[in-house]
Amino acid sequence: MIPFKGASPAMTALLGGHVEVSTLSLSLVAPNVKAGKLRLLLLSQKAPEFPDVPTLKQLGYKRDVMSVRFAFYVPAGLPDPVKKVLVPAIEKAIKAPDVVNAIQNMGAIEDFVPGDEFKKMMAEEYGMARQLLKSAAPAPAVK
Repeated sequence: MIPFKGASPAMTALLGGHVEVSTLSLSLVAPNVKAGKLRLLLLSQKAPEFPDVPTLKQLGYKRDVMSVRFAFYVPAGLPDPVKKVLVPAIEKAIKAPDVVNAIQNMGAIEDFVPGDEFKKMMAEEYGMARQLLKSAAPAPAVK
C-alpha cells in the first residue's frame, strides 16, 4: 500500500509506471481504460460499460469488496418527522432519470440504500476489511 494524497497523484503514479496496481474510482480510470492505457482487473460492482470485467463475487469469493460510497449525513438526533420528509425526498431525487444518467456518466452506479440499511452495510464492510487486513498482515518480528 502506497498512500497518496488523493486520487490524482495515484493515477499519475499508475500511468507513469511507478506502481503496478491501484484502487481508484471507475470515473477516474474509465477514460484511460477506453484509451488502452490501463486495464481493469476487477470491479466492486458491475458496470454497464465494462460488462466483461468480473467482481470478486463472480470469481467465487463470498462477497465483493467495498467501493467508494457517497452518502448524505445529518446530525445525530435529527427528529423523526424531519427524517420522514427528508429520506423519501433524497431517494426520489437520486432515482430521477436525469440524476441516474448523470451518475452513470461519472462512471458510478446509483444504488440508493436507506440509512439504517446503509449503516449496517458499512459496519459489515468495515468488519470484513478489518478481518482481511488482519489475516494479510505479516506477523510482527520478534527481537
